[in-house]
Amino acid sequence: MNLDLVWVIDTSSLLAIKEQCSPPEARAAYKLMTRLVEEGRLLWPPQVEGELTRYEGDPDEPTEWIQKNRQGSCGPPLDLMPEVMATAGAVQDKKKLEEDADAYVLALAMHMQRTGRKLAW
Repeated sequence: MNLDLVWVIDTSSLLAIKEQCSPPEARAAYKLMTRLVEEGRLLWPPQVEGELTRYEGDPDEPTEWIQKNRQGSCGPPLDLMPEVMATAGAVQDKKKLEEDADAYVLALAMHMQRTGRKLAW
């Protein structure tokens, strides 16, 4: 097993499981993802949880999963944000009042790569 290999996920990754998998498939996916979190191989910036919890109503499966697996939440060094925004600033929706996670996902992936971790695609 290559423990240098890491996945950095966005909100859409978690929502895709809910939308595209049957309930048994989703449970299996979340179980495997939990194992990756426990191994330190599945990460996301805190803004991902913020996007999931921002919506009103009862928490759904992606929200409950991310709240149970907060050890995978990892903020990128904020000094990378100007570089990310200069290169990929279009990922941010300037019309939104809340902050998107997209740029933080990119910054976290850059940080992981620059510290010697290999990104999984």
